[in-house]
Amino acid sequence: MTDKYLNTNLSDFITIRKSGRPYIDKTMFIPQIEHGADYAFYVRPHGMGNTTLVSMLKAYYDINMKNEWQNLFADLYIGNCPTPMRNKYLVASVDFRSLSGNINTIQHELYSMYYAEFDRILNYYEDIFTPPIANQLKAKITKLSTPTDAMALICSEAKHLGYEFYLFVDGFDSVADCILEQGGRINYADDTQVTNMRTYFKFFDSVNMASHLSIAKIFAVGTIPIVISKFFAGFNRGTFYTTEPDFAMLSGFTPTDVKQLIEQHPLRHMFKHSTDTLINEMLNNFGGYCFAPQYVNAEKLINCTETFNFLDKYIDSDFALPEPLQQCDKCPLTNLRDHQYDIRTSALRDTIRGFTSLISIEKMIPIDSLYDIRYFYSMVYYCGTLTIVGEKWGTLLLGITNKALQDSINKHLN
Repeated sequence: MTDKYLNTNLSDFITIRKSGRPYIDKTMFIPQIEHGADYAFYVRPHGMGNTTLVSMLKAYYDINMKNEWQNLFADLYIGNCPTPMRNKYLVASVDFRSLSGNINTIQHELYSMYYAEFDRILNYYEDIFTPPIANQLKAKITKLSTPTDAMALICSEAKHLGYEFYLFVDGFDSVADCILEQGGRINYADDTQVTNMRTYFKFFDSVNMASHLSIAKIFAVGTIPIVISKFFAGFNRGTFYTTEPDFAMLSGFTPTDVKQLIEQHPLRHMFKHSTDTLINEMLNNFGGYCFAPQYVNAEKLINCTETFNFLDKYIDSDFALPEPLQQCDKCPLTNLRDHQYDIRTSALRDTIRGFTSLISIEKMIPIDSLYDIRYFYSMVYYCGTLTIVGEKWGTLLLGITNKALQDSINKHLN
């Protein structure tokens, strides 16, 4: 039995809204985002709805979506209290998640991505970059040697025309995945790797230079708050949101949200389990997240992607409860194979056995120190294996996020 009501792979806000599929409203956080840093780097584990969040914000701020605002937002929270910044900006967007993961090909992939976005901007905003202006810019871009120069050219023209950009970045830390896959080390002796990684970070460097032109705001999402070490030039002036209470509930589903999805489901009358039973299964398997100590006693958050996966499997299996997830592969432990492995796993074993750990979460992790022992607990927290369970003496208390993770990791360590 196939369910068309919930689509696991559908993360585009406009498509969700126009198709009538359920959308869990996150627009009440728009004022906090506006009052926060102009260059915001927002960090959450995979599957917590970051891509849909970015898609919603793009639709809200895009000057070309002004005529669609009523259809998309009128019945949501922000529909009753729109902010002055709505539909004010030219929207630029880069999605680093599309990188193949091969450090040796990053430069080619990035150049293709950047130039495709420049072309989209000039075509999409044809009322602003009129054909004569767009054609002139495209001709100049072909003569420029790097995407950095092309970005500066477009930003300069936008400023001349009286417009500003809002830049959205998905997967700003994707290069970290490339490093993790090769064992957590940068090969500084490999000129190709170093050159290609410079190209990756040069994007943020170019944003830094262009920000005084017409990039007014940036909202970037990722999993790990990586920063560029002094070895790389890059954009290091952004603010990372990691454990701030204002954004604690911005991503993920609460049990109340999931209850809404279940109760409004067109096949609800065929479900063989109560709503509470299904929600408890989700909490035990892929829930239990808390991202700020002030919210320890509030509803725990549930992974959005796995919520849809769970309901898909539940319906396809004639409403039988799906098997527990094997989540160990989502934890950095699976890649730890160096001399500090025993130190890290022994520390985590104590946490698994129920001993919460006093941890100072690192706000930023240098790109070339991803596997440094100093950042281990922070890495495991950002990947979603550990979550905040309290606070003591101004230091966070961390524990295993849910039962499925605890069982999976315990089995892996033994």
